Amino acid sequence: MTAGARAALPVKISATGGYIPSLKVDSTELDGRFGFQAGFVERATGIRTRYYGNETETAPYMGARAVADALRRGDISMKEIDALISVAGTQAQLVPCTASLILEELGELDSGIAAFDINATCLGFIVGFDVAAHLIAAGRYRRVLLVAAETCSVMLSPTEWESASIVGDGAAAVVLDRAEGGEASCVGWSMMATYPRGARLCETRALGTTLHPNSPRKPTPEDYHFHMDGLSLVRLTSDLATGFRDRFMSEAGQSLSDFDLIVPHQASGPAVRLMMKRLECPKQKVFLYLRDFGNVASASIPFGIHLALEGSRLKRGDRVLLVGTGAGVSLGALSLVY
Repeated sequence: MTAGARAALPVKISATGGYIPSLKVDSTELDGRFGFQAGFVERATGIRTRYYGNETETAPYMGARAVADALRRGDISMKEIDALISVAGTQAQLVPCTASLILEELGELDSGIAAFDINATCLGFIVGFDVAAHLIAAGRYRRVLLVAAETCSVMLSPTEWESASIVGDGAAAVVLDRAEGGEASCVGWSMMATYPRGARLCETRALGTTLHPNSPRKPTPEDYHFHMDGLSLVRLTSDLATGFRDRFMSEAGQSLSDFDLIVPHQASGPAVRLMMKRLECPKQKVFLYLRDFGNVASASIPFGIHLALEGSRLKRGDRVLLVGTGAGVSLGALSLVY
């Protein structure tokens, strides 16, 4: 069982699931909202449609339905799950963790399984995958659910067209299992690098303990909105991409030619195109679905895996590279054999 020069972890994806909320928002609607000529938003972002949750489609609600979808597809019951990890970049509330609220939504009130959150913004799935794979390989858990449920639309600023144009809501769930002897499936190498000089380029200032109802400076409505300097983010991450790629491939003992499929974080059309160019990823190997769903943050990569399986772009034995960027600013990648 190999996935490069590094020792591979005997861990596999055994099931995936997804949930898309009910409200479909076309780019033409956003053209009108922000006073642009028809077609501008789609040309600028590469996104035709995205979906927003309604008042009942909360993160726990969507996460629970993505979980139910994955369990159904894998013929797995919750009794066979040892841990549920929420990897969303947005939280349903500060306390308790979103993972606990997803279990509540599932009706698993007395399950007693481990439930906790990992927040690495849009890279949450890669980081959560890495952590869960090591826990499974170490024998701590046998089967783990990773859940990414994002309702970013509730934090969009009514005056910032760029972030409002790329963001969508949605949820994805992935079941990780220990791979048995003779199975090719494994996790190869994972790496994350953070450069806080870009930390303020993508942020929501309130909703935490820095700006709160009792703080000396009361939060303003703008503090609760999601803010992004897209151009500066793209410039910074693209400048860092080549060095990150070289370090990752060197440590992994792999090259881009080793991979059958590359699933990137679907940030925006320009961002993905530039990142793939800087990473020198062959276009025919890159799985893109951004046009139809937008940027669903941490759910982007697991939902991409789910769609690739549904569309027969991914099969057992394929070598896969997951890669993306996140607020912080961070770059991350993980290699695996599906």
